[in-house]
Amino acid sequence: VEFPKGTKRYPTNVEGIDKAPLLLRDAYSAPISVLNGKKIYFVGDSLTEVNYRTNKGYVESLKQDKYIDAVNHGTSGYGYQTKDDNFLGTDADTSDAFVIFLGINDFGNVSGYKLPLSAVLKSAKVLISKAVIQSKGRPVGVILPMNNINTLNDAIGAGGYSLKQLVDGL
Repeated sequence: VEFPKGTKRYPTNVEGIDKAPLLLRDAYSAPISVLNGKKIYFVGDSLTEVNYRTNKGYVESLKQDKYIDAVNHGTSGYGYQTKDDNFLGTDADTSDAFVIFLGINDFGNVSGYKLPLSAVLKSAKVLISKAVIQSKGRPVGVILPMNNINTLNDAIGAGGYSLKQLVDGL
């Protein structure tokens, strides 16, 4: 998008967008995305997977809003240490990029492990390293764990650490 030169400022709200130059108006109404047409491979827990909790998750929203071809490999109950060596799967070979959502299952003991922070951080590092190796130079993005009702106010999880400590460690 080429922005106009000079000192005139154009309103960026919806009511004023019709007064802006054509290129700026087009960018506002139909944003260009570097993701358009790309095949993105998503790995994560139940927040990535479309399951009984939702009929449309963030991956489905990205498919619709950014026009990407997404492979959703989200798995409920997934933890950092519970993925096998080939967790990206065979669809990974034709993907343009990868996104790993590091959920809070390990923090909340959903995976059945009560591991200390150091062990969970080591598992996350191994998981990300495997993804980088399997990606063969294609981009790998990581979404950090986020708060929910069980993690507010520095609540301590099954392994004896807070979500803030986990995120800071990652």
